[in-house]
Amino acid sequence: MIKYVNRIIYALLIAMGLMLVYNLTDTYARTLYLEEQGQIALENNDLSYFISVRFYDATPVHQETVTVGDVSIDLYIYQGAYVQATDSGYTVVDGLYVLMHQTAGAALTDFFTVRFTSNNVVTQDFMGVRIAGLPLYSVIEENTHAALIKKSLFDSDGVYQTITNMTIFQETDVFASIPLSIDNTQFTVKAAIEDYMINNHGDVPDQSFGEVTMAPVIEIDTRSLVFRNIAIYIVVAVGVTYWIFKARKNLGKKEPTVGVQQDIEKLGEQHRKER
Repeated sequence: MIKYVNRIIYALLIAMGLMLVYNLTDTYARTLYLEEQGQIALENNDLSYFISVRFYDATPVHQETVTVGDVSIDLYIYQGAYVQATDSGYTVVDGLYVLMHQTAGAALTDFFTVRFTSNNVVTQDFMGVRIAGLPLYSVIEENTHAALIKKSLFDSDGVYQTITNMTIFQETDVFASIPLSIDNTQFTVKAAIEDYMINNHGDVPDQSFGEVTMAPVIEIDTRSLVFRNIAIYIVVAVGVTYWIFKARKNLGKKEPTVGVQQDIEKLGEQHRKER
């Protein structure tokens, strides 16, 4: 019974190893692709490549260079939106997308805190993250990892409060405090999309229109590298499995060496004398 239980456990371990190889290889291939293509985009000064919100206005609602000591960061804040399917149709959710391009100084930590304040009424904390090992950072919701900072989060009693400050924390220390003035009139993408769907086309936009840019879907093919590593894993797993079970099967079948045989005979003789 124990033999079969051990075999089941061994098979589960092999399966878990296969899943681990797949996940690690897929993540590595995607990261490598983003690093390579991201570097090309940076060299071409194409920052739009890194905007991961589906719809956005290419003109930032706020742009400035933040300098702290020898660190220099170009800050871009875009308004954006995405369309969410509901039982009654579609809902447009709008908000902000933050992109920071570091051009000088020691790199920030891979994760940090970004706090937005609205009219000293609403305060919201988000997670700052580094993008694919590049000198680029964005801001996401910590729980959902959503790249769009929803405008509705800055409502108080249903009224939007102008965002007046952005504070960047490294650990618990304030790295930079940046005055802002992002008011309700600067959010125009949502109204443009709703107008597109209701009055013009009756469906979700499938291309850029007017001042609204639609971000392309980046498709990353990781199959070749995944298949290669899985094939290597299977070959190694089969070899190890054969060696383990072949060794156990042959255990005790080989003739003992002369020295071992003599020891066995001595033990047998001693056992007979004791009897």
